[in-house]
Amino acid sequence: MKKIAVVLILCLMGGLSVFGNGKEEAGSSKGSVEVNPAGTFPIVDDKVTLTFFARKNSQVEDLETNEFTRYYEEKTNIHINWELAPENAYHEKKKLSIVSGDYPDVFFGTNMNESEQLQYGVNDGVFIPLNDLIDKYGVEIKKMFDEVDYIKPSITAPDGHIYGLPQVNECYHCMFSQKLWINRFWLENLGLDMPTTTDEFYEVLKAFKEKDPNGNGIADEIPLSGAVDNWHTNIDGFIMNAFTYNNSEGFTFSPTDARLMVDAKGKVWAPYVTEEWRDGLRYLNKLYREGLVDPSAMTQQQTELQTLGEHPDVQILGAVASGWFGVFTSLEGENMKAYAALPPLKGPKGFQASAYYPYSFTHGEFVITDACENPAAALRYADDLYSLDNALRYIEAGRPGVEWRDAEPGELDLEGKQAKWARLETTYKYNEIQNVHYYQMGPSWRSANYRRSWSYDQDMYSSNGYETRLFVQSQTYEPFAPPWNFIYPKVFPIPEYVDETSQLVTEVNDYLNETIARFISGDMDVEQDWDKYLTEMESVGLSRLIELKQMAYDAQYGG
Repeated sequence: MKKIAVVLILCLMGGLSVFGNGKEEAGSSKGSVEVNPAGTFPIVDDKVTLTFFARKNSQVEDLETNEFTRYYEEKTNIHINWELAPENAYHEKKKLSIVSGDYPDVFFGTNMNESEQLQYGVNDGVFIPLNDLIDKYGVEIKKMFDEVDYIKPSITAPDGHIYGLPQVNECYHCMFSQKLWINRFWLENLGLDMPTTTDEFYEVLKAFKEKDPNGNGIADEIPLSGAVDNWHTNIDGFIMNAFTYNNSEGFTFSPTDARLMVDAKGKVWAPYVTEEWRDGLRYLNKLYREGLVDPSAMTQQQTELQTLGEHPDVQILGAVASGWFGVFTSLEGENMKAYAALPPLKGPKGFQASAYYPYSFTHGEFVITDACENPAAALRYADDLYSLDNALRYIEAGRPGVEWRDAEPGELDLEGKQAKWARLETTYKYNEIQNVHYYQMGPSWRSANYRRSWSYDQDMYSSNGYETRLFVQSQTYEPFAPPWNFIYPKVFPIPEYVDETSQLVTEVNDYLNETIARFISGDMDVEQDWDKYLTEMESVGLSRLIELKQMAYDAQYGG
């Protein structure tokens, strides 16, 4: 509030209006610190302090003392005061901060979605437009816009302004991340081939249950499991794509488009009110009735799933829904080696698809507020985070010569070509707490070429070859992906319907996720309760949601 008061006093002293919508193009008369030309360092000659609101990152020890924080302050001459909120409460905390009026200079790594940018940017003027600042200072940002052509239009609000900068991560295996992992050792033990159809998958799960594939003489095998709180750990995700498209994020990772698709004529539609969806539920319920699905899969957390995947005496998991095997096994040890990605299954009517996530970015990872007295300095601070140097230093790798080095001749990348960089033994491993970088938090740009150019162990079942396995096995999913423009894109909702759209997405997703679990378990009967389900889906507002999503889609794509 003190900062806001100072801004008001300065504006009044300068004869400027302090009323209106607060959407003055940033970088004009705010602040008194001179910013050095774009691309030169330090950013300011006289040290500036900015306040950043961010979430606590479970894999970062302390942002205040982090090695990158210290390095970047020395490079930029900008000091950051961090206001940190717990990971499980930061959405609520950031909204409370805005509503109270006591908000920071910058919201950092908080994923301000389209609706929030419309509300607090377009409508309220709390977030300032960044267009002029990007034009003047955005050296690295403009490089990214040129190379990834869908980013700029995707982050531009309906009023033509950009209010939030993205994190762009062109992760190949993430684009085909709705996977199901199957125990290849069990297939070998039982003399079974990798299943290719839903019928063959059913027979494999039965064999896992009945034929003692782990060889301990005890019926302790769990044919198929998942969880409700992690990346694609919902068991309907992968399997339903043998019946109809199912671009799901999971029970609690619900996407903002409510699993909607777009057909070849640009019409928005929902797969989960079709007869094909009903067929998929019939199949999943059959698996459940016959004891082939772990009943805990609809309620358990990822930590419980990992307990099953890392069973101390013998492997007990046959197949697992997950974006990657690190969710349910440790990257150190033998269990990790047991699992191979199951290629997309062909359903009884010949349908065969994989989910596809072509829009490789998150919204609003860096948002400057109207409380910031030095928005040009803040924008320049964000801009260099998109550089290649900082892709290496800050987002997930670390210091050159300490956590990584240039690759040596003969070290190969994901495509089997000469690599550019190699990680050192000092590199922190997945799920380890470290204090060197920000671990995938904040604005950044990791291009497809960047990601592929690291040196990787070419043995994809070694403890250091997991990226190779993810890359290679994702290639079996790509041929079955729908065209990119069949996926409902990340577009801003119609401004006057922001609240209604957000509420409908929540209600539709909540009802959908609830009923998926109930239909699978038999708590709802897919024969007797289907019409009731369709009626209730209308009651919670599916048709209205599709209408609003169609309006937003047409506004951006000229339908």
